[in-house]
Amino acid sequence: AYHWTVHSKTDDAVITSLDGQQASVWLGPGEYSLQLQVTDTAGQISTARKGFAVGDVAETLAQISSPAG
Repeated sequence: AYHWTVHSKTDDAVITSLDGQQASVWLGPGEYSLQLQVTDTAGQISTARKGFAVGDVAETLAQISSPAG
């Protein structure tokens, strides 16, 4: 299972949380971090987190997917 969480980088507030191997989310300008939590069929969990920024645009559709997606 794949679980995505987008956080505001300034205060770590959760912007949105999504499930699935691929997801889309609309984001305005700002700095964010994206966390992916993967749970395999044996119940083992792995988590990764990466920061990114959205430039000065009206709104951006971020398409996110797992490496296998």
